[in-house]
This record gives sequence, C-alpha cells and structure tokens, in this order.
Amino acid sequence: MNVTLKLCDADRKKLEDMLTRMVHIYEPLERRMDKVADRIRLGFQRNFETESGGGQPWETLAPFTVAERNRLRQEHGWPITGEHPILRRTGELRQSVIEKGHPLHVCEISRDWSGVMVEVGSDDSRFAILHAGGKNESGAYVPPRPMTVLSDEDIDGLQRVLEWIVGELAKNGFQ
Repeated sequence: MNVTLKLCDADRKKLEDMLTRMVHIYEPLERRMDKVADRIRLGFQRNFETESGGGQPWETLAPFTVAERNRLRQEHGWPITGEHPILRRTGELRQSVIEKGHPLHVCEISRDWSGVMVEVGSDDSRFAILHAGGKNESGAYVPPRPMTVLSDEDIDGLQRVLEWIVGELAKNGFQ
C-alpha cells in the first residue's frame, strides 16, 4: 500500500521553510566542529605514540620486519631499527592521519537534517590494510593496527570538547 501526500503550493512552501530552518539550527554547531576534529586528531596521535588503538596495544612487528629494518639500517643508514616505532617507517602515514595540512589528510565537516558529521582520517593507499589488517599486495598477512579507534581517555576528552561547545552555544544564544 502506498500513501501519497499532495500539498498545495502554500503548504509546500511552509514545509520547505520549516525544513530549511531545521537544517540551519546546526549552522552554529558546524562552525565549532573544527575543535572536535582537532581533539580527534589528538587521539589518533596518541595511538601512534602508545602503539595502540582503542586502548588495546597493536600486535608486535613480525621477526621478518624487525630483521628487514636492521638490514636497511646497516646497508642504507635507515633511521629505524628494532621493534619500535610501529607504523612509522617513513612517517608519511602517521602525518596523513594526524596533520591537518597533509595532502592525504581527510577532515570533512558536513551537515544535513539529521546533524553534523565530522570525518577525520587518511586517503593514504596503505591506510586501510594497515588499520584493519589483511593481506598486503605481496600476499603477506598484516595484523590490524587500528590507528583511528579512540581510547576511553580520548573519548572522555572528546566529550569535554562537546560539552564546551554546547556551553558556548548556550552562552551565545545558539549563534
């Protein structure tokens, strides 16, 4: 069974105006979402520093990877040896995840009638496999190392930023 709603021009205009006002309610919130994105990036940075995601440590490097690092150091003066740091061979991936101005950094703030969305991450081609795990281009298994899963501490920090934003909006009459 289908239901069709037919509106006269005056009612259609009222409905359009109401929907437009609903969307504009989010405008003052959207202008402050850069603070949310900054706090998310801080959480991602902590993940790289602590080699963890969501408070869970990343799996250690495979012995082959450690040996390759050591060989590259001996043969080519590579700056990184041993088991740490993880996911920082060149630093490019880390920068693409946490640095606002990096060409592969993703930070999109958008809104629709349902709310305001903040997307922060990376367009680096290596991101998906290194984040979620799976087989790389050579067929070797790569364990998941979730770079963009926030720890409880970082979720609390994000909550404080959101509370601050709501307080600022209320103080300024939602302007």
